[in-house]
Order: sequence, then structure tokens, then C-alpha cells
Amino acid sequence: MTANRPQNILILSSGNAVRGIMLEAYINAVAGGRWRAFSAGTEPVGAVNSLALTVLAEAGIRPDAHSRSWKEYAMPGAPVMDVIVTVCSESANQIPSEWPGTPLALHWPLPHPSDAARTVDERIAAFRAVFELVKSKADAFLAEMHSSPVNAKRHGAG
Repeated sequence: MTANRPQNILILSSGNAVRGIMLEAYINAVAGGRWRAFSAGTEPVGAVNSLALTVLAEAGIRPDAHSRSWKEYAMPGAPVMDVIVTVCSESANQIPSEWPGTPLALHWPLPHPSDAARTVDERIAAFRAVFELVKSKADAFLAEMHSSPVNAKRHGAG
């Protein structure tokens, strides 16, 4: 964290309806104000998946998120990002190599829960499993960054 603001992290996915939303909501719920998370999509679908909202509600998390485009965060006046995390190969391959502020770029491949499930029970189980992965990745990241705040130049970004 810098002296005057929390660190900002942008989570990018293709549709910004499930994985990015879950990760954004979880980080904002547990980071204690040291991190502020945002999520966006390379091709946002415009609505958050209802099963993602169900799983977040089960965890006691109320997301303050909606499906939006990553372009909102690359424009002048947008929050300066310290870290950008892509969660699918589609988003990793579509973001510009030059990002304002030279943030640290990370890729955390997370499966899309809708890809493997057919019945309602299988679908909710898949969403819960992805949320467990989200929590694991976020907790490890936050623990590492708590001991050593992001410095993009030191981490070789840019």
C-alpha cells in the first residue's frame, strides 16, 4: 500500500460474469482496506451470473459489482492499477501490452464453472469449487503482498 491509497487490483476475464466478479468481491471483503479490487471483461456479458451471486451470498459476501469492459480502466482518469490479474487465456491474450501505470501482470488460470456442469446440482458444485480456488489464490496473494507491497519495477513489470 502506498502512503496515500490502497493498492488497486484489476481482475480480467472474458465475460466478467463469474470468476472476475468472485475474485473482486472476495478481495474487497477480506483485504481490510489494503487492496481495492475491480473486475472487468474483454467481452463483458453485461450481467453477473446468478449462481456466482448465490455462492458469494453463501460465503456472506455481497458484491458491489457489475459486468463491465476493461476499457473503462485503461482510460484517463481511471484508478491507477498496481496489479492486473487475468483469470482465463482469452483475457490474457486480449489486454494491451502497454497499460497505464505499468502494473504487475499476473495470470491465474481458473476454470469456468459453467463449462463442466449440466445439472443444477453439478452447476452449483462447480461454482463452489471455483470459489474455493478463488479464495486460495487471493489468500496466497494477499499474504505475500502484505509482507512485500507491490513495486512494479522491483517485480520486473513494464
